[in-house]
Amino acid sequence: MPCCIAIDILSPVRLINDAYALLESIMLRNSGNVVDDDNASSRFRIADSLLSTYRIANSVPFVFDLSVQSYSKLRKPEEAGKLVEQMISIGLKPYDETYNLVIVGYGKKGNLELGMRFYDEMMKVELVPSCSAFNLMVETLCAVGNVKQANHLLTLLIERGSSPDEFTYYYLIEGYRKEGHVQQSLKLYYEMEYRLLLLDYQS
Repeated sequence: MPCCIAIDILSPVRLINDAYALLESIMLRNSGNVVDDDNASSRFRIADSLLSTYRIANSVPFVFDLSVQSYSKLRKPEEAGKLVEQMISIGLKPYDETYNLVIVGYGKKGNLELGMRFYDEMMKVELVPSCSAFNLMVETLCAVGNVKQANHLLTLLIERGSSPDEFTYYYLIEGYRKEGHVQQSLKLYYEMEYRLLLLDYQS
């Protein structure tokens, strides 16, 4: 609890490096190579403590985003995801980068279902995922044969005014090609050429 209060105090005055270092040391101390029930609950208590001290120290939402960064660096997407859910439950709005970290974390662990859940939540609050987070979701969906769903995500992303890159199209083109949909692959290839040429022209 005292450590969490210190983190809350450091964050509003933007002593970010100090707060981040303190957070990471706490998480490392409560993390081990073997994940058992006691170890997991100990890590989750960090999130609970931050929530309980948030009001006491008159902190800012940034402290939670900093915590998510720490969990993501330690490759603990489950803990990062739990913290984001708790943020939302008390009326805080995570930054777009906070969602991106959780999505990428789950994607790298192959947990498509949870990654998609946070992706959907992000879109619901009208935030646009980063290109790296989006590409990871598209790559994972194509790898498991959900190319249509991946293509639907691309349509939604473009409708939000975001621009996919060549990797986005590569995963989709390869996904359709492997399923034998040559025409759809060609259609995406020409779309990619048009969009990338348009981006070059606008820049």
